[in-house]
Amino acid sequence: MFNCVLLYISFPFLLEFILKFILNISNLIVFNTALLMPLTLIFPFLFFKNKTNLLKILYIFLVYMPIFINICHIFIFNSEISCASYASMFETNYQEFIEFFQHFISKNLIIFIVLFWLICGLFYIFSKELSYEIDKFKKPAIILFAILYGIFCFGDIRYKFPMEKLIANYIEYKIEQIKDKNLLKIMKNFSFNNVKSLIKNDQSELYVIVIGESANRDHMSLYGEALKTTPRFDSIRDELQIFENVRSKYCCTFKALKTILCFDEQLKNGDIVTLFKQAGFKTFWLSNQYYIENSDNITTIISLLCGQKVFVNKAHRRTKLSSNYDGDLVEHFAKFVHDSAQKKVIFVHLLGSHFPYANRYPREFDVFFPTQNTKKSREVARYNNSILYTDYILFKILNIIKLLKINSYLLYFSDHGEDVTEDPESPHCHNESIASPPMFRIPFIIWLSDEYKKLNENFIKNWDLNKQYNTGDVIHSIIDLSRLNCDSFNKNKSIFYENSSK
Repeated sequence: MFNCVLLYISFPFLLEFILKFILNISNLIVFNTALLMPLTLIFPFLFFKNKTNLLKILYIFLVYMPIFINICHIFIFNSEISCASYASMFETNYQEFIEFFQHFISKNLIIFIVLFWLICGLFYIFSKELSYEIDKFKKPAIILFAILYGIFCFGDIRYKFPMEKLIANYIEYKIEQIKDKNLLKIMKNFSFNNVKSLIKNDQSELYVIVIGESANRDHMSLYGEALKTTPRFDSIRDELQIFENVRSKYCCTFKALKTILCFDEQLKNGDIVTLFKQAGFKTFWLSNQYYIENSDNITTIISLLCGQKVFVNKAHRRTKLSSNYDGDLVEHFAKFVHDSAQKKVIFVHLLGSHFPYANRYPREFDVFFPTQNTKKSREVARYNNSILYTDYILFKILNIIKLLKINSYLLYFSDHGEDVTEDPESPHCHNESIASPPMFRIPFIIWLSDEYKKLNENFIKNWDLNKQYNTGDVIHSIIDLSRLNCDSFNKNKSIFYENSSK
């Protein structure tokens, strides 16, 4: 049994070691699908006389299954599974899973899955009829390999194989989740030092921060796209401050939101909602993102800190497979705006251009059509339609704000971008493992009321709209734009600081 266990554990590592270090093969996907998987499964079964079914089943699920999952991820995203992948998987819901499956399933992936499990079943059946005795000299060889494996793999992340990456990245994800899990109570008692406002107490203030989803500015006519994807904002271009060179720090939502909402990407260092509350603002959270009950994700934690919150999207319920459009937010937004509080900040979290893009807009916004009869071309057209609908929603929100004629602003930016082109080789998504430039290119747009301009004339006159900036520091920009201050605020990290060199 000792030999059996050693070989079961060591054989896949040994084979991968030979392929990667002795044969110097860096792209293992072909070998994983065509060679590594069948050999990994069949060889241990052939080596032993006393092969128990339990051991075979454990081997399949603990060794073979992780490789299978990793390679499915490679098929879909052209990259191995990462910590961000786990966050996307475990911080999702039934509706988002269905949409993901519909978007990324392909004929090749189905063929691979069928062949994989067919071969797996055949090996399991045929191995019952075969047996070989393991030679005594192989035992020390396996132990030697285990030592070498530890030196190479555990000592340097560059040498980790799919199996270890799967496990290591899951552990990393769980560690981050555990760190955040019990922070809500701590955050409710968090206190910033020396919080103050530069605006007089008798002034009414309304600040609206709209966080988009997967919006790439290259697809917006406001930023030069030939198609009129933002016609409403184009019509009021002179009223807008359009920052040309802002990038998201991350291209996955949960990491991006941490940089946007928290100081130094850590909930324990304080968040923007708590700061506004200490400055005397009534806080509102309005979202069309999928709400996951009893979750410890960043949006759930931050929303619970707000005075009022509304999640209009109820697609987390298993009985409902259709998600809401962002237009469903507008009615709730109007109610928040007319709340009696003198100082209000409203966070609006759009579903925006989250795939599948065709689900993000009503059919009357089906304006742009594919230029080629290909799946990529159809997706580009649908993505542009989702941008068109976002422009419509932002314009409706802005018109509600304008009617108040008070000191106010609207700030819109996206959590990250999206790689959407007709190029058959493009990843067509956002994925941290690939991290192509379009996944970071986001819009950053500000509208200011006349009242705001009068009160802050000196502050706004030297803004550099071409400044290179990333959302890793955007919490400082929000504080600056809201004319607040505290000990945690660093003006050098604000996009509005004229001598900043971000």
